[in-house]
Amino acid sequence: MKKIVNLLLLFVVPLLFVACSDDEYEDLQIPGKTIEEPVKLTGHVYNEDETWYLGTKLPVINMDRGEGAEIKIKSFPNNISLDEIEYIEKTFTVKLTLYDVNHHISGLPYEEYPVVMYYYVADIYEIE
Repeated sequence: MKKIVNLLLLFVVPLLFVACSDDEYEDLQIPGKTIEEPVKLTGHVYNEDETWYLGTKLPVINMDRGEGAEIKIKSFPNNISLDEIEYIEKTFTVKLTLYDVNHHISGLPYEEYPVVMYYYVADIYEIE
């Protein structure tokens, strides 16, 4: 019985901690492309097909030729309506989490170059 309890503690308990992780995108994070700390970005919000996005350049990521990023908004301050500030340039304090990467070959004239899109979700902490 003691061996069974030890095996459970050794294998099952760590799995519970992994299963309870609140970062569902953790496995998709790529070094150099994932932003660990909240950063300030200048840009605007816009709505497309009932999904809110943050339109901004990502100076905190070293984008190579043929790379781009799309940022979906997951959360934002309750006291701000995104409808009221749509397409108005603001400064956002955000945490960005990478959730997908799409690689494909572009058409002419750069067909020999891969095009990489990084897809992020943004938790907005502050809008100035």
